[in-house]
Amino acid sequence: MITRYAIDPQVNDDADVALLPQCLFLPPSSIDTMLCTNRRLRCNGKVDCPGATDEDGCDFHCGGVDSKYFPCKQEYKCVKKAYVCNGRKDCSDGSDETFEACVNVNKTIPLQHPVHVAESCSDGYRCGSEECVEWTRVCDNTTDCFDGSDEGGLCGKVCKYGTCQHKCHTTPRGPLCTCSHGYVAHGSTCRDVDECKQRPCSHACVNLPGSFVCACHRGYALRSDRRSCKALRGRLSVIYTRGSSLWAMTNHLHNIHLHSDEGTFGDLDVDVRNKKVYVASSQAKKLFEINLSGKDSTSDRITNIGIPDKVALDWITGNVYFVDASATASYIRVCNFHHRRCARLQKLPSGSKVTALSVDPSNRLMFYCTTEAGEALVWSASLSGRNVSDLATAQSCSGLTVDSFSKILYIASDNPSGIMELNYDGSPKTVFHFSKKDLHSPRDVALFEDHIYFLSNSHLSRCLLFATKTCDSYDHVINATNFAIRHESVQRDDITNDCVDKVCANVCALGPIGAECVCHDGSVSGDGTCPLVKTSELAQFNGWTYQEYRSHSVSYVLIAVVLLLFALYLCVFVYYHFIKKKNAADNMHVRYKNAPEGVTQIPNPFIEMPDAAGYALGSAAAHEFVNPLQFVRNYWQESFFKKKPIVSSIIHTLYFFCNFYILDFINTGNEKTTLRVGRYVMCNP
Repeated sequence: MITRYAIDPQVNDDADVALLPQCLFLPPSSIDTMLCTNRRLRCNGKVDCPGATDEDGCDFHCGGVDSKYFPCKQEYKCVKKAYVCNGRKDCSDGSDETFEACVNVNKTIPLQHPVHVAESCSDGYRCGSEECVEWTRVCDNTTDCFDGSDEGGLCGKVCKYGTCQHKCHTTPRGPLCTCSHGYVAHGSTCRDVDECKQRPCSHACVNLPGSFVCACHRGYALRSDRRSCKALRGRLSVIYTRGSSLWAMTNHLHNIHLHSDEGTFGDLDVDVRNKKVYVASSQAKKLFEINLSGKDSTSDRITNIGIPDKVALDWITGNVYFVDASATASYIRVCNFHHRRCARLQKLPSGSKVTALSVDPSNRLMFYCTTEAGEALVWSASLSGRNVSDLATAQSCSGLTVDSFSKILYIASDNPSGIMELNYDGSPKTVFHFSKKDLHSPRDVALFEDHIYFLSNSHLSRCLLFATKTCDSYDHVINATNFAIRHESVQRDDITNDCVDKVCANVCALGPIGAECVCHDGSVSGDGTCPLVKTSELAQFNGWTYQEYRSHSVSYVLIAVVLLLFALYLCVFVYYHFIKKKNAADNMHVRYKNAPEGVTQIPNPFIEMPDAAGYALGSAAAHEFVNPLQFVRNYWQESFFKKKPIVSSIIHTLYFFCNFYILDFINTGNEKTTLRVGRYVMCNP
């Protein structure tokens, strides 16, 4: 989304406000679309609506006749009367140094001082004494120019109808055709001026007939000056390396994130949304992934990748591009910490040194500088290492960064000191000319909002990329090796990750027309398969190759299954040994016997019930009650759960089903009911 506002091409950078020709209503993408309808902003002496229509028809006098301020003629600006007629131009149109202005403040223009006028007098008449007066004061029978050149002459000769395309004014020199704001006279016609060529906007400029529009890239919005851009959300944080430590600076406060005993840190890049930092250590021959999301920073490392030097991150896929600066053979490599894969993309020319590396995942390109024999070459290639192109030659290249929206490459030079712009196709744009005091040996550059940031000696400095192009020191950073800007607006979030659904045996990179599978040797696989690689050549992630990770993963799965089964066994054991046994103890078995009144022994019992030990009670048994359900359960357990031969188990089963037990109630004749158990043999043995 682009936010747009109408801007007057004649606005002076030093002016507070300016008169605009019309109020231009733009699409709803503008963040201030309600300004033109807000009545509180009407006639407040300040231009709030594009076109200054909120101040049209207002009585604007800078406080009146008795005020301490003087109103400029061709702009809505007030100047202190103490500054009027002092030989110095305070109004951009020079109206504070005219004869009329001097009379207004009761001062006399010194003859030894020339009258200061605007650099251009496109909206007025230039006197012979170099003043610029309004057209309404020319040929009005009142002398306004210091030398009186605004009256007399051919003032009586009027303009003919249709002679001029825009405007015609009577002057002492005869009728004169003039053009409106944003146009330049060309004979009797007017041509539109392309104000965008002067770079009046911070990010983007759209030329309009007679005017232009400033716009901001996604994630930014126009400031109140309608030219510069500000990030919509988040705070700027600068991550930098110094020695063996990783530091962060927020609101000019410095905090250390990590200190390593494995060697000094070098180049770095930041994954803003995942809160990770990737740092190269040439001394330790390691590439680090530092996680800043937790309370304490943790790190993973890759080894057996040569000597990592320059680092650039593709934050869409998580691929980390870096330079292997090994003396025997130098490469540009790529690794992915999450998938634990690496690949060699390009073998660099022998004797060359890569001094800068940058990645643009939105346009699927990477850029790097190589220096050889005192000459720097700027290269571009796809993120899979193909389509290598030589873009330009520079005297030196100490830093590289990209503007993915405008497709502009910024190149820093430390000898001589300077910053150069280059289009992605290699065509030059601009060489910025900053003073040697402001720009001294810049290196390691980065873009944010309206500025380009760079390291210069022990300072983090920045330069404005439009309008005045001034530089200043942002913060004092002692002995910083490299730095990176951490802010959401720096890394675009409108890019699709084509590698999500791509099947790849090694590293998946964003190609020109889609995802590409890059094998270990740099070849691109069409079907996603790659040949096997010797273990000695594979990168090691925390000491293990991806093959070892895979084998250990299988072992871990088996161990997890065994532990799960063991835990299940413990649960079953505890349940049967403690819980079920306790519940069984709570249910008391009921068993009793009694004899009828007057009878001490039952001569012919209906059934001989076995006792607990399995022996028959015999004729000595009286009336005895046994819970039938308990009897059946005991019999079932004795038959099936007791260790017996298979034949014996079968016999017990047949015995149980062949003997059907019944229960009935016997009336003893004395109104007492006795429970009787009967057995009926249903099959013969």
